[in-house]
Amino acid sequence: MSGSRLMIVALGNPGNQYARTRHNAGFLALDRFADELPLPVSWRTKHDGDLAETELFSVKLSLFKPMTYMNRSGGPLQKAMSSAGVSQQDIIVLHDEVELPFGEVRLKKDGGHKGHNGLRDIMARLGNGDFYRIRIGVGRPERGEIASYVLGNFGPEELQSFDSVAEKVNREIENWIKGRKNAG
Repeated sequence: MSGSRLMIVALGNPGNQYARTRHNAGFLALDRFADELPLPVSWRTKHDGDLAETELFSVKLSLFKPMTYMNRSGGPLQKAMSSAGVSQQDIIVLHDEVELPFGEVRLKKDGGHKGHNGLRDIMARLGNGDFYRIRIGVGRPERGEIASYVLGNFGPEELQSFDSVAEKVNREIENWIKGRKNAG
């Protein structure tokens, strides 16, 4: 761990019309993570996003949700990272992933954006893709446009089973925190 703090960043779109969309899988997962923490989390508006400070496993954490829409997530993230003194190696980005079936969750380090506009903007702002991410599988549409699919709401069965998806994400975040703590 290069700094004294880690940052968990969730990608999504602000507003009630997007709250239950596949593109907001990152927001949904981070909210569930925050709900499971031993101490209550208090969100505030800062750096064009929602920010909370907390601690887990004796590691200081910043939780951040950029509120500038998915394709402009990089600017707010860059500001939040600078303010917290966090390097790229000390962030993890939670995002929806159409290349994985619904419910599958995978930790990844480094890499490209594979057409994901939120990751694309973050990489453009940070200069590369050298950061951790948790890919939250939302599946691919059987037909139609990917953009319409990810901006569409989760189906009732998907939404109902999102708790088990969030549990997988929580385990990955916890393992990442422990790993980064032991690395420093």
